[in-house]
Amino acid sequence: MQSEELRSLLLLHLKSINLETGFQWNDCVRGVSRLVQERLTPNPDPHWQLPQGEITRLKQVVWDLIIGRILIPGVPNSDSGWPFLSLTDHGRKVVAEGHPVPYDPDGYLARLQQATGGLSPSVLRYLEEALSTFRTSNYLASAIMLGAASEMLFIEICNAISAAIRDDQERTRFGERTGPRKNMVERVRAVTDWLSQKRSQLPAAWQNPERALLINKIADLIRDRRNEAGHPQDPPASRSHEEMYALLCLFPDYCIKLYELKNWLEQHPSTI
Repeated sequence: MQSEELRSLLLLHLKSINLETGFQWNDCVRGVSRLVQERLTPNPDPHWQLPQGEITRLKQVVWDLIIGRILIPGVPNSDSGWPFLSLTDHGRKVVAEGHPVPYDPDGYLARLQQATGGLSPSVLRYLEEALSTFRTSNYLASAIMLGAASEMLFIEICNAISAAIRDDQERTRFGERTGPRKNMVERVRAVTDWLSQKRSQLPAAWQNPERALLINKIADLIRDRRNEAGHPQDPPASRSHEEMYALLCLFPDYCIKLYELKNWLEQHPSTI
């Protein structure tokens, strides 16, 4: 079993236990072992536990979560240390999340793949890099990769809009505003303008002007953070752990909404 899957199972286990008094390393081993068995057999053996090699990987996952400010050794209001563990304030928010979080990349990406019908290989690759660099505390790199994923999304939306435009001259004008030499700001503005002009012909959710406004604001937020991180300056820009966590948590709903529009447009070629 890979570390990513063990991380997903550990976060799932933490959702199911009383975290107020802390817990121990052995609780993690038992909890993840139980979840693995429940996936494999309807009659789990309560005494079975993970093989030693996977227990070692699970311990590495726990220390990754400690480095990621999710867990801390010890119990609140005591002098205890390892093997006792407890959640940080940030960790409590992470565990309480209803959807998979950036610390659970497999679950995070699986949710997106299912909800979008499949991310394009380019968006997926950039997003994998954004998640990987976030978990290794390389927040500038994570901001750049998330920005690349967002910009790739808009390139795909522009292509889908172009294919859906019925009038040849209108398609040419739209292409001039969104072509390879145009930057993210220009593409977002062109898409926003087109959505406003065609609102009555779009799916019901996109007939509300607030939808396009929200997408526009998130795109700008991600782009600004990407540009600050990627443009050389002295001293270099800095991105905090909390800021990148928030951006990565914003991205899935933003991505899902854009893919819903993209998929709908691809089903209506040359009709708008």
